Amino acid sequence: MVALSLPIWILVLLAFATAATLLGGTAHFIAINVMIVLAVSFCLTGLAVLHVRARKLARPLIPLVTLYVLAGLFGWRLLLVALLGVRHSSLGVRPRFTQS
Repeated sequence: MVALSLPIWILVLLAFATAATLLGGTAHFIAINVMIVLAVSFCLTGLAVLHVRARKLARPLIPLVTLYVLAGLFGWRLLLVALLGVRHSSLGVRPRFTQS
């Protein structure tokens, strides 16, 4: 598996967009939309990490289906997945995955 990572500027831009939500008017609206767009990349990174970890289980389909059903019912779980993506991608905390 090739090690891919998101550039650090995405996390910096996400931090600026989060700070810009304190502004009012149109800037607040634009900042929220920028946050959503940038958070999707970290959410996809977190899902990739979970897929790699699930691949090591005897039956990887069960936890993945559970994850997606719970994410569909309770969307806030995707926030946790996005935080996992931030941890994995931008902060340099990378667990070692071996190809099995």
